[in-house]
Amino acid sequence: MKRKAFTLIELLGVIVIISIISTLLVVVVNDYIANTKKKAYEQTVENIEYLTRLYIDKERENISDINTIGTEIYITLQDLVDVDLIKPPIKDPRTGADITLDEQILIYVLGNNKYYVFFMYRDENPIY
Repeated sequence: MKRKAFTLIELLGVIVIISIISTLLVVVVNDYIANTKKKAYEQTVENIEYLTRLYIDKERENISDINTIGTEIYITLQDLVDVDLIKPPIKDPRTGADITLDEQILIYVLGNNKYYVFFMYRDENPIY
């Protein structure tokens, strides 16, 4: 006798295997997306900190205490926009939300034209 169709058990087995594979695939893809958003956010912060260093070079004569070691100077993203170093809107790659232009950037003067620059923006609901 020739067999022309699959049994119900065989079909259920295939469905279970496909379900397991698709579940694993969803987990891997979600992790990849989260890691990509995290890396994009880190790159955005690095870019803002780099642009802040350019701002210091460009606006040195207008920044008080820029040569005083140990000084903390705060600027905002709006300051970077005002000197055409960055164009709004600035997006948080993790959430897609706009980063407001009043977010602060800390410049800590180390001396000898060396600075520690830290972008103060931190989302209340980070992805990672």
